[in-house]
Amino acid sequence: SQAFFGIGISLSARLVDENMRGRASGVAMNGLMLGTLLGLPIATFIGDRFGWRAAFWAISALTVLAAALTVMFVRIPAASGAREEARTSVREELTVLRRPRFLLALVSSTLIIGATFSAFSFFTPVLTEVTGFSNDLVPLLLLAYGASTLVGNTVVARLADRRTIPTLLAGTALNALFLTGFALFTAVPPLALVTMLGIGLTGVTMNPAMAVRVQRAGSTSPLVNTVHASFITLGVILGSAIGSALVPSYGLRAP
Repeated sequence: SQAFFGIGISLSARLVDENMRGRASGVAMNGLMLGTLLGLPIATFIGDRFGWRAAFWAISALTVLAAALTVMFVRIPAASGAREEARTSVREELTVLRRPRFLLALVSSTLIIGATFSAFSFFTPVLTEVTGFSNDLVPLLLLAYGASTLVGNTVVARLADRRTIPTLLAGTALNALFLTGFALFTAVPPLALVTMLGIGLTGVTMNPAMAVRVQRAGSTSPLVNTVHASFITLGVILGSAIGSALVPSYGLRAP
């Protein structure tokens, strides 16, 4: 999935002018947000009613459909700039890994996503066991979270090209505030809901700005964007793992 994601972001960047790359990345990433908006609650519903295997079978079927639609309709632009990038060797693309600015951008993306997923991974048990929401209500709450990520991603995409660093700084600060608020007020249902939606607005929605920063520090090549996607996945893994390690000793609020 990360290879697909990296190529998709590279393709979206090639389809537009340089000053529109953030917005183009945002449009591509809205697919990811829509997946969260629709897929997460639907998968939760299917899993609760028909078992976890049924949810995975549904995901597999949709993946095959997405692959077929990609083959049928996606065309690589024939612009000269795209042809030049296509001729770039892997060795030349790998030289960006020596740039401190590029490496710093990768690390910051990992930390931003890791912080968000350390909390997101435990939303369901927190909402049911600490906040007190019923299991039947959780899919609707996750649907609301998905909607907030869609809104946040759209806003960040519009700001990413002109105000990349300010957007990242403001978004990260707000995300830290909402994460802290969620930890402090999980026992108060209205405040838990507000802070959870705030995490949706300012967490993974930093992706368009992070993509622009990485592309400016490196390039728009598929390899660069795939490496970035891999570091984002590393953030998901680290955040979830650290959260899981903290829960047994410090409880569900710890992540």
